[in-house]
Amino acid sequence: MANKAKVTWNRYIAPRIVKQANKGLLHAVTDIYELSLSRTPIDEADLINNARISEQDDTGTYTLVVAYGIDDISREYAQIQHENLNYNHPNGGQAKFLESAYEELLPDVLPRVRQYIRDVII
Repeated sequence: MANKAKVTWNRYIAPRIVKQANKGLLHAVTDIYELSLSRTPIDEADLINNARISEQDDTGTYTLVVAYGIDDISREYAQIQHENLNYNHPNGGQAKFLESAYEELLPDVLPRVRQYIRDVII
């Protein structure tokens, strides 16, 4: 019976794992973004037209941000629409449109990233 195990790590796989993890994260965040869009209040579609996902890849940290608003005025409008639970949305949508999508889909993020990594190493 052997009393040791040998594991060999291919140094070229690590960058592929990171790339796949980032790809899985982007797909999971895109799902959150799309669900939040479906819940966004509609008046003249200003909120929907000013929604975006931005990527920041610096100092070894990959960050994705879902944001509504392209300038101070539209960001303030988005925040008011998002936070005010007393607003009526007769054309559809709801308050907490981004927060509720995030909370609903957050449990799926890690499994999604894990699957993308698994695709590289298995």
